Amino acid sequence: MMMHTEEQLTTSPLQFYRRAFWVALAITIMLAATLSLHLYNLKLQHTFTQLEAHYGRLNSQLDKTITAIDNIFLAVDVSLEQPLSYEFPQPKVSPVVQHSNYFYQSLGKHFGELVGYGDLDGIDLTHPYWQRVMALGGVFNTSLALLEPLEAIAYVSDSGLVFVKRRHNQQSELLSKIVSGSFKANPDPSKYMVSQRIEVANKSYFALSSQRTSSSRAHTLMIFDATKFQALFYDKSLPKAEIYLNDKLHRNVISALSLGKPAYSEQSEIAPWHEGVTFYKSDESRPLDVVMKVSEKEFAETIIYSLGLEFSFILLFILATYFPLHWLCEQIFVRPLKELFSFIQQPDNISNNYIVPKLWLAEFKQVKAILQRRAHLFSRVKEDHLALTEQLHQKQQFLELVGQDKERQSAILKGVLDAVPDAIYFKNTDGMIVGCNRAFECLIKTSKQHALGKDFHDFAAHLNCLKGIEAKVREQHKPISQKVMVEANTYFTTIVPFFSEQLGIMGCVGVLRDITEHQTALHLLQVSESKFKSAIEYAPNGIALVKVDGTVMMLNKAAERYLGCENKQGEHVSTLFGYENYQQLSQLLEHLSNHNQSVDQLSLTQSGTYSFLDLRVSLVSDSEQMPKYFVIHIQDVTEITTSRMEAERATLAKSRFIANLSHEIRTPLNVIMGLVDMVKRSVTEKQQKKPTRYSDARS
Repeated sequence: MMMHTEEQLTTSPLQFYRRAFWVALAITIMLAATLSLHLYNLKLQHTFTQLEAHYGRLNSQLDKTITAIDNIFLAVDVSLEQPLSYEFPQPKVSPVVQHSNYFYQSLGKHFGELVGYGDLDGIDLTHPYWQRVMALGGVFNTSLALLEPLEAIAYVSDSGLVFVKRRHNQQSELLSKIVSGSFKANPDPSKYMVSQRIEVANKSYFALSSQRTSSSRAHTLMIFDATKFQALFYDKSLPKAEIYLNDKLHRNVISALSLGKPAYSEQSEIAPWHEGVTFYKSDESRPLDVVMKVSEKEFAETIIYSLGLEFSFILLFILATYFPLHWLCEQIFVRPLKELFSFIQQPDNISNNYIVPKLWLAEFKQVKAILQRRAHLFSRVKEDHLALTEQLHQKQQFLELVGQDKERQSAILKGVLDAVPDAIYFKNTDGMIVGCNRAFECLIKTSKQHALGKDFHDFAAHLNCLKGIEAKVREQHKPISQKVMVEANTYFTTIVPFFSEQLGIMGCVGVLRDITEHQTALHLLQVSESKFKSAIEYAPNGIALVKVDGTVMMLNKAAERYLGCENKQGEHVSTLFGYENYQQLSQLLEHLSNHNQSVDQLSLTQSGTYSFLDLRVSLVSDSEQMPKYFVIHIQDVTEITTSRMEAERATLAKSRFIANLSHEIRTPLNVIMGLVDMVKRSVTEKQQKKPTRYSDARS
């Protein structure tokens, strides 16, 4: 019987085993590669389906956006067609700014702006038409809030005057483009007209416009930021897809890339992504269409990358499975033989991780116990070290956060105090300055660093008057406010103590507010009010102020003299006039209140020295057109009325005298006229008879 050597017995099976392991590993990797190729085709088909679904979502997104634009144009047209059902408040307009090629006027933050060529003098903004146009500010603000890509919305009138609302009012170049007609839309077969893409201040814009009527040049203009509009159709899951937004003239309005009219190649039913994919669907009901283009390289690049990752993971899984299996086989089959021979040759040189047979179990138990105790100690030390490291790290993070929070609070407090216009300073219990704001630095005319740790007498002797107030605050532990004169200026000063829960009172805070202008204005107002009251009190005509409920607010001396009363303030107006006169006056006041008229006139008759009075009543309303009180101007017209009545009586007597005189003279005149007529007739007859006698004598 042939005997093998010890080396042959230990190495030959091991070499065979390792050769078989590598062959099995190669076969498994080839199967994984074949499976990956099949997955590659499936993923291509799935990605093409995803692109089709994504293009459908893009069309839905575009339809929603176009619907929102339709609603805005409709809201503008409805607002312009319908008259205002409320009184439009006049905006606080800013002065007109005249530029080289256009004028500009701001109507306020919530209204909008007016721009145009020429000047604004010939345009009446109070006209109902322009009132309705400026009332579009609410619709414009809502549109800007709902549509993020919308940069500006404007209404262009027939005369070229533009009422515009912008998202960012700093871009004056955009106004220039609007006024110059750069966003003028080209003829477009769709419902709305689309302008070409325009570069303004390194940004791209395009506009949609809707003309009100075919015979009018007035139209509504919506200007979009091309970058933000493109963001509506951006999908992070498809970064390689090229998105175009074409109008009906096949112009790309969101980028400089020009696709032209999309052309399609015949796509294979088995591999439709061959030579790239272009998705395009034209809809005549909307002004814009979405075009999505993906090249074959970009189409497959992501799939190849993901498939490479998957194949890498499969390969790692195979290697992570085979090598541990190989290791287990080494430990279970190969190593026992090697350890057995090694123990036979060198009984003391035994591996620590080797599971020994039962014959050597007692010796290996002692070694194993020692190793276990050492490993246990090392494990506990490591766990304690990790726990201490974690606690130290947490403490460091907490201290960093606390420090950052204190720095942030200090910076915020300093910024707030420096932004306050009132002068503010802090003092400790010793009366030394420990802090102040920028307004206080201006008051003391020195820097904070120079004032810290000092009292007022060291750098600002004119503020020593505050030390008495500070002493009272520290003594009474409550705030004190009073007026203080500092270098001909009046300051309203408030000094407040501040406390600590552990240390009690820590100092005081002083706030000085300059009220010099307020005091001057108040004094001037009082002087003006005194002059006004004196002017009313000693006016030659009577003046009475009456509340809407009929309570007398004021009567001047002339009114008291004409009405024969004194000290009627606070009483009802009916106590100033008789019953009939009050009835007429109350009807007049009620008429003014109900019809919101400003002035009316009434003539009254009363007994006494001032028999005839002429009243002119005016209604005073507040800024909201709510009646506040009546002003009654009373004028004595007794002398004028009496003179007029006497003149009328003299005229009547004269008329009667002339009538009687004409009646008495009429009869004698008739007799005289009859005698004259008879004399004329007799003379005529005598003249007719004389020629007849002469003719008879000749014959």
